[in-house]
Amino acid sequence: MNRTRWIIGGAAAAVILASSVGVGMTLSRTTTDAAPAPTQTAPAVGGTPTSLATPPRGVTSTPPAAPPTIDPAYGDVVVESAADGSATTSTGLAVELVSVTETAIDGSGIGSTSGPAIEVSVRVTNSAGASVTLATTVNAYAGAQRTPLTPDHETPVASALAAGEASVGSYTFAVDDAADSIWITVSTSADSGLVVFEYDR
Repeated sequence: MNRTRWIIGGAAAAVILASSVGVGMTLSRTTTDAAPAPTQTAPAVGGTPTSLATPPRGVTSTPPAAPPTIDPAYGDVVVESAADGSATTSTGLAVELVSVTETAIDGSGIGSTSGPAIEVSVRVTNSAGASVTLATTVNAYAGAQRTPLTPDHETPVASALAAGEASVGSYTFAVDDAADSIWITVSTSADSGLVVFEYDR
């Protein structure tokens, strides 16, 4: 087999070799200068660097829940009641408007009044699997302006309920005969929100 051999004279070879080295150095330098900057890192506890690179695609975080809406009429969160006059608070308690009865009160103490009134009965049921402590508050308001009605006397809902237990409370308010619509609010704790019921006289 014939082999072709390229023989280059000494001087020419030196020039070519020098040129090749220069080109190699130039290419090497150019490649080094154009290399991308390394990813920045931040020191972590224990001396191990932590990468500040962008998280991988497809990794998402859960957005924070929207804050509850405050009803300007009451200055609190309102829990919607069902058509049957019941609702479930954010703490899982069932609240029911049992009855609203027209009555009258006879003021006998300082600051008390006599006249027409309503007696409101509400039931709170603990459907949870553990006992709960209650701080039930019942208020009443009249008309579109939500004028607060003056409370007269009450037999409140129990301050604690075992799992599955229910309690009925009675609350009486003085009311003007001219009031057509009465709004009754019930809260079972500071963070339960208000259950609002409407009573048309």
